[in-house]
Amino acid sequence: DWSSDVCSSDLALAAVTRVPLPSLNGVFVDELDAQLDVVSALLDDVAATGLPHCLQLRPGSSGRFAELALERGAIQEADVPLMVLEDRIGIEDAGPGDLVIRALPPEQVHLHASVAAAGFEAPEGLFHQLMTPAVLRADGVCCYLGEAGGVAVTTGFAVRIDDGIGIFSVATPPPYPRRRYG
Repeated sequence: DWSSDVCSSDLALAAVTRVPLPSLNGVFVDELDAQLDVVSALLDDVAATGLPHCLQLRPGSSGRFAELALERGAIQEADVPLMVLEDRIGIEDAGPGDLVIRALPPEQVHLHASVAAAGFEAPEGLFHQLMTPAVLRADGVCCYLGEAGGVAVTTGFAVRIDDGIGIFSVATPPPYPRRRYG
């Protein structure tokens, strides 16, 4: 069950997956100086679900959001790394030659869940809850699987909203890390 609210003056997305992990339910703010009242209202909506949730901000965001999070009893955890692709030149040369990446059809979303769970060393059941065929059928959602020699070595999924794309759950399970598959 995914829900979202996109504001016209700035981008703030409320997402509720129903998986009981804070990082999978919350408010995700794309703008450095988003409207505090909008973010606060979205946090209220997510909090009303009773699920553990988070507030994720871009590095360099206004300190007003840190104050808002503290007022609500949130604690700051390690920063989530963000990657930005400014230029597509040379992207074809970015991965190893034996890697083949394909988009998964909804009926194969279980492959993403298995590889992602192994990569994050997390219970596989949580990823099967998160990524279902229905989620993969949603507009703008796409799941990718990378294979080397016919073996699944990496995965990730993308969500497109307007002209932006969020890339999530990029995972490369042992024994394949540090081979540039992710």
